[in-house]
Parts: sequence; structure tokens; C-alpha cells
Amino acid sequence: MNCKIMPPLLREDSILSEADRALLRNLYEEEGDNTWKVVAGDDPLDERRLKRNSYTYEELLGQPDKIRETLDKEDAAIRKVAGLLGKKKIRQIYMIGCGDSVAALRGVRFFLESLLGIPCKEEDALDFAYYNSGAVNEETLVITLSSSGR
Repeated sequence: MNCKIMPPLLREDSILSEADRALLRNLYEEEGDNTWKVVAGDDPLDERRLKRNSYTYEELLGQPDKIRETLDKEDAAIRKVAGLLGKKKIRQIYMIGCGDSVAALRGVRFFLESLLGIPCKEEDALDFAYYNSGAVNEETLVITLSSSGR
């Protein structure tokens, strides 16, 4: 099988013009994110993937400490937001991010739905902006996550 995996906005049936798709392709390449060029069935032991694993392994091991540090540092802000959200009727949750952030949100989805009993949907930021931002109303909670801070 030799199918390219492409983000919806880069496909030929995209709502973007060819010029906009070219601009977006250039942004992917400038950032070094060529994941849209990955061919289905690529070797899981690909050197690029293994190299990325070695770069991020120490960071992965440090995550529990960083999460505790962040929770301690942001305790007052978390309590304030929790108090405000506790007073609102929330019927749906959109969780928005890009790349690894969407993957992290996908991992949290089941937990939040089980804990809160509220339907959640994780989505790429650009797709959300183009297709689903109109579904947001006063009873929608939108959670955004950025691993890179951009």
C-alpha cells in the first residue's frame, strides 16, 4: 500500500486555494514537520522515528515531576477557574491543539467523559477554526493545549 497521509487542508478537495495549500506546505517544511509526506506502512523502526524517541526519552521520564511542579505553581489559578466552571452548565467540551497536543488531548478524552459525563471532542486547531467553531455556545467549554507554546 502506498497512500500518502495528508491533513485535510492539504488535500486536493480542501477548501483552501492552491496558493494557500502551497503556503501551508511551505510552513510544514520550514518547521521540519513532514509528517504529511509519511507513507502508510513505513517501517516502524525507521531511523527518523528512533532518533526522535531518543531525543524525547529523558523528557518523557521527567513529565511526572514537571506536572507536579506546574500544578503546585498554578494552584490558585486552577482553583479559581474550577470555581467559575463549577457554576456553569457545560454540555460539551472541545479540546483543541496541534500535533502532539492533539494526541495528548485524545488520551484525556475518555477520562474527562467518564469523570464529567460530558461529551468531549479533540480536534486540530485549524480544523476546529474552519469547521466546528460555530458549534460553540455558552454551554461549551473549549480547552486549548500547546506543547510548543505557539
